[in-house]
Amino acid sequence: MLYFFMVMVLILVAAPIGYNAHAQEQIVSSSDGDDLPIIHDPNLKVELIVQGLDLPTTMAFLGPN
Repeated sequence: MLYFFMVMVLILVAAPIGYNAHAQEQIVSSSDGDDLPIIHDPNLKVELIVQGLDLPTTMAFLGPN
């Protein structure tokens, strides 16, 4: 019984050592934002909505398609 208890304590103590917080990854660097994307479809257009954001926050597509 003591052996089982010691093994369980060892497992519970050693388990958090290999656990990493993946939600706190480093922020990747982004470009200056001066270059707009290239679109090959003449029916689509690129329009600047806001300036000053480091990374995109959300994106919405307007229209049925």
